[in-house]
Amino acid sequence: MLRRLLPALIVVLWGCSSDDGSSGSDGGFTLGKSAQVLVTPNPISFSSTDVGSVSEIEIRIENTSQPGAANSAELRLELPYLKKKSEDFTLELPKEMVIQPGDFTTMKVIYHPSDAVYDNDFLVIDYLKSDKAIEVPIFTLSQTGILKVNPDPIYFGAVNGGATQVIDVAISNLGSKVVDVGVTGLSAAASPDYSIDAVYASTDGTCNGAESSAAVQAPHTLAPSGGTYCVALSYSPFGGGSDLGKLVVYPPYDPEAPNIVPHAEVIIQGQEVGPEIDFYPESILNFEAVAIGEEKVMSFIVKNDGSTPLILDGIKKANEQSPAWAAIEIITQIAPGTSLEAIGNDNLEVQVRFKPTQSYPITYGPLGYIQVDSNDGDEAQAYVTVFGQVASPKLKLTPPDIVDFGIVGPGTVSERKFTLTNVGTVDLNVEYIQIGDNLTGEFSIKDPAGLANGGTIKAGDFAPLTLLFTHGGGNPGPVLGSIDFKTSDPMAPTQVTLKATRSDTLKCVIDLQPVKLNYGTVPYGFEKTLTMNVVNVGSAPCSWKKATINDGLEVNLFGGGGCSPGNSTKSSKFEIMNSMPGFKDYLKPGMSFPLEIKYAPEANFWDSAFGDAEFFSFGGLVQVTMYDFYQDPNGKEIVAPESTTGPLGEAYNCNVVGKSGVANIAAIPGDIDFGLTTLGCFSKTHTVTIYNTGKAPLSLCNVKLKGCGPEFKLKNVPAIPPCADNQGGLQLVQGQPITVDVVYAPQDLGKDGCTLVVESTDIDTPAVIIPLKGSGTLDDEQTDIFVQGTGQEVDVLFVVDNSGSMSEEQNSLASNFGSFVSAAQMWSTNYQIGVVSTDMEEFNDMRGRLLGDPRYVGPAQVNQFKGNVKVGDNGSGTEQGLVAAQTALSMPLVANPDNPKVCTTNADCNKPLECVPAVDSNNSYCGGWNMGFLRKNAALEIVFVSDEEDSSPAALNFYIDFFKALKGFANDNLFHAHAIVGDKGNGCDGPGGSAAAGNRYIDLAQQTGGKFHSICDANWAQKLKDIGEAAFGLKVQFFLTRPAIPNTVTVTVDGKACNNGWEYKNDSNSVIFAENAACMPQEGQKVEIYYKVLCYSE
Repeated sequence: MLRRLLPALIVVLWGCSSDDGSSGSDGGFTLGKSAQVLVTPNPISFSSTDVGSVSEIEIRIENTSQPGAANSAELRLELPYLKKKSEDFTLELPKEMVIQPGDFTTMKVIYHPSDAVYDNDFLVIDYLKSDKAIEVPIFTLSQTGILKVNPDPIYFGAVNGGATQVIDVAISNLGSKVVDVGVTGLSAAASPDYSIDAVYASTDGTCNGAESSAAVQAPHTLAPSGGTYCVALSYSPFGGGSDLGKLVVYPPYDPEAPNIVPHAEVIIQGQEVGPEIDFYPESILNFEAVAIGEEKVMSFIVKNDGSTPLILDGIKKANEQSPAWAAIEIITQIAPGTSLEAIGNDNLEVQVRFKPTQSYPITYGPLGYIQVDSNDGDEAQAYVTVFGQVASPKLKLTPPDIVDFGIVGPGTVSERKFTLTNVGTVDLNVEYIQIGDNLTGEFSIKDPAGLANGGTIKAGDFAPLTLLFTHGGGNPGPVLGSIDFKTSDPMAPTQVTLKATRSDTLKCVIDLQPVKLNYGTVPYGFEKTLTMNVVNVGSAPCSWKKATINDGLEVNLFGGGGCSPGNSTKSSKFEIMNSMPGFKDYLKPGMSFPLEIKYAPEANFWDSAFGDAEFFSFGGLVQVTMYDFYQDPNGKEIVAPESTTGPLGEAYNCNVVGKSGVANIAAIPGDIDFGLTTLGCFSKTHTVTIYNTGKAPLSLCNVKLKGCGPEFKLKNVPAIPPCADNQGGLQLVQGQPITVDVVYAPQDLGKDGCTLVVESTDIDTPAVIIPLKGSGTLDDEQTDIFVQGTGQEVDVLFVVDNSGSMSEEQNSLASNFGSFVSAAQMWSTNYQIGVVSTDMEEFNDMRGRLLGDPRYVGPAQVNQFKGNVKVGDNGSGTEQGLVAAQTALSMPLVANPDNPKVCTTNADCNKPLECVPAVDSNNSYCGGWNMGFLRKNAALEIVFVSDEEDSSPAALNFYIDFFKALKGFANDNLFHAHAIVGDKGNGCDGPGGSAAAGNRYIDLAQQTGGKFHSICDANWAQKLKDIGEAAFGLKVQFFLTRPAIPNTVTVTVDGKACNNGWEYKNDSNSVIFAENAACMPQEGQKVEIYYKVLCYSE
């Protein structure tokens, strides 16, 4: 049951300040000492006023602080003004500009319309010393009409849980003029137990059910003197108790109006009756950590919060989530037929035991669920979630196998970190830790992190030791030793190898790892960033000077390498994205620095020189120059890589290469960012899915890590036979992808990067490159901060069939579009809506491109959608809606440069970028044709409209994964696909026309939580309204930046603790608010989410 408070009709604005004028802790207006300000009416709403006439409304501004009170203060007004400077309003200024406590002043807003359309503005009232003004909305109406809602209020009375009751509500115009009516809907705070089943016409002023009446589509007009339409309002109570809401009648959507003043609002009330099961104190048991051989008993109370007896039918363990579920025992059994009386002290205590007899994998999710069966009409199976852990320490070592001090020159010291982390659930006892094998005495512990004589590492904590190797003057070569320790983790190792390499000279030596970066095939306009590590393999520190990059040819045209050195970081295809800090001796021996290098291929001379250059290899040369101040006090330049010698003299081999073209092999996701991961922990495991997107068979030859240190690890790689002469390997069949897992465990602080390489027998793309990156940190807790917008950002892509049979459906879609955006209007959603066709034939130059002018519409251009959606009916009869959507949302069409170049023609842009007209200005910019449409933080909704089955080339699962990957696989709230197509199976034939089955579209909608509506149903308004309500609304899902331990998550909204009305979703690592919760974030409110970071074990 979701209870709500109805909003107040008048808002009191509070403000306070200290004596010196500084802001008080609760924010608000700074008005002297302390004041309460009341402005009425708020909002200011003018009735219909004829053109040439004048209406005026008196505004009262009151200082409601108590006279004589210690903290009261006078209010000093500044001149009020109109925010939008509308010429149809004027102000009569206040009679008094200083208002004493308990007193008030008045002013007037005067309305003199120049035309018959709506007008709106804001009256801005400011105060001396205030830090925020009061903005009072001003609205007008364009007609005179009086709406009467019957019944008023709408009272359902008592309804059994699980049952549904319908009331037909009559809405009549009792005025003398026509009333323009927009959406009739439920208020945002209404209980979800209410829903509108139909809006239908009335011919005699009565409402007798929607079955025999015509549907009414918004917007519509209501005739004067008794014109009536009806709303079928249903109530299906769930959760017990009372439910409240409002039925709201809105005027038509006006994109210029900042807010919409309803024509009418009516209270809805209902009460659920019948049995209602509930658990006390909550439906969660958390045993926390219990040691092996011990037991812990907890209990919960089963209660009946309903109005009739609750009959219990049994209790059992259900839905095992962890092997530790075997250690859970339900002590109290419930006999079938057990009765609990209505709302009283009649309850049942259930005891549950957790008794682990062995070690189980550590889990932070539930162990399982306890199911209680009853006669509760809306919750016949109710569940208690059970959490618990086996209490045991677990040692994690970083690095795990060997501490390598690198090359150490004479008289110098090399320093390394060695970290012990307790990823278990109880304290880890360290009996001792010491240097073991140390024949030369060169290894030592500089900082034992408090463990010199043993000690304790608490659960979730770590101890970072500092180890040293001091060159003792021995012969050059390797030196081995060990660090020995003993802990209370019986499964942990007791020794880690130490290694150093003595050198007899001090010099800086630079190596670039890997030797060559291979970007694989990247389409024109797309970009990919890989990491090349600058490693000091010498015995002395190195100091940064520069890094340069030049274009070159990977092909060996001139006998030597195909690249040449340069003096800048400019290249037409490759770009160095960062730079090493310029501190002297920054790069110590053994240290590395990650250079991030971006590959963004463009068309150039080689396209014409070599014909079809779609799969031509491009290359570049990265050179790093460092200073060595040990060989030369003035700094000797050290360059890597060094040149080779060819027939024409000094030459270089390219160390960055890439191709450009379209591959038949694809991997999703295309890159993986593990984000911040605490030292001593593993990241969350990421799955890479490898597809054959072509028609011909391919073989997978190898999956490997390249350029990676011990931080990255592959898991669950299938057995892959070797390939030779394009034979062998593991067959990759369309529709049957292969998956591999990759995980990250940082060994030190800072960034790490390398690549996952997928090799295959695809002639054009023998290797797919997936960049991997992550960062190590010591922080084990996090606070993420968000600010709620006016409504969530939503990008909506309509994919419309433009074959010969679709003209009528396009007209219906255009005519009823207002029903779709009505939900966005209610939530002030920041939406963008674009249209593409299903025609993907090669001769169609607009395939995958947004159609219409502007290319996509927002709230300010919504009426232009009606033209955009009429895509014509002369397109291909082979409808390919899925690949059309994929193309529209892929590079190069969505290429959106950070600083796009202003242009006038395509000649001003580098291929494949083109000169694209901006949606919100008269300028044009170089970019992909669909640039600006797909926003990073916006939700994505795709609506497919077709009377034929999809004929896209790849298997359905590929498109499902592609669309989900755009917003993240676990982020269910950020992507849905919807289908207005023919019914599944045999298609359909109805009043809306006939259509073949759209099975692939329907399956996509079902697997992404979207809506399906038959294209043969003539009620387009209801179809679009249903999809719109699913697409739009305030942002309810907030994604955390790091993995959270579920029971540590706390939420603060607008500075106040929010203890319920939200849930943490482990699969998407996000907090989701209930839309009707008391602390659901509203526009402008700050949301702070604190949590301890989850430490994954491998």
